[in-house]
Amino acid sequence: MLREPSTPDAPLPDGHADLDAVSGDRVTVLANASAPPGAPLQLVCGARVFEGRVRSCQRASASSYRIEFRLVNLSKPARLELEALMARSRPPD
Repeated sequence: MLREPSTPDAPLPDGHADLDAVSGDRVTVLANASAPPGAPLQLVCGARVFEGRVRSCQRASASSYRIEFRLVNLSKPARLELEALMARSRPPD
């Protein structure tokens, strides 16, 4: 389950992730569990489910991992929806 970014180092509930970045068909999230490269991953955002494959996973802190994955079967409207979510989650300048 995806949630918008929150307080840094705030604990994530099991199975949840904070959206970190979106660039085309690549998405980066902060999660409380690691995932091996190539593993299938589902990103649930509201009523939408996006499917992808893990590209890399690195420890971000003692309790979180930065997971980069490539979305598969991503339509243009779905990509625009993810980019809009990322834009809403950025703090104002």
